[in-house]
Amino acid sequence: MILSDYHMPKLNGHELCTKLIQLNPKLQVILISAFDTIECDTSKFTFIKKPILIAQLVQIVRNSLAGNTSQ
Repeated sequence: MILSDYHMPKLNGHELCTKLIQLNPKLQVILISAFDTIECDTSKFTFIKKPILIAQLVQIVRNSLAGNTSQ
């Protein structure tokens, strides 16, 4: 599993995760951003908006690891 912020210097979270998924297609990816939307196809990722409560983040991680991407 990868949990990454979307906005980073040089390489955004989408680019990072796309490269990692090419290496491992079963990789679960959660992208986080303070922005309401991100510019990428989120069908391969779980997207959550900051701020988020720790309990909510834990549940999203559990769901993702269980293969349930619906929130």
